Amino acid sequence: GAMATRETGIIEKLLHSYGFIQCCERQARLFFHFSQFSGNIDHLKIGDPVEFEMTYDRRTGKPIASQVSKIA
Repeated sequence: GAMATRETGIIEKLLHSYGFIQCCERQARLFFHFSQFSGNIDHLKIGDPVEFEMTYDRRTGKPIASQVSKIA
């Protein structure tokens, strides 16, 4: 398939097994599950810049962030 566009965002909230990303390019805040984060989740802090792909939750159809990685 076509390469999904990578977006950038800022970690806005971190909870027990998921968090929220504030998109940089547009007014949106996306849910992400820690299983979608590549790297050690313990090293992720609020305010960190990340890169991700937007996809849709299979169950709810809502937009979510997947393949999240920290921008060095």
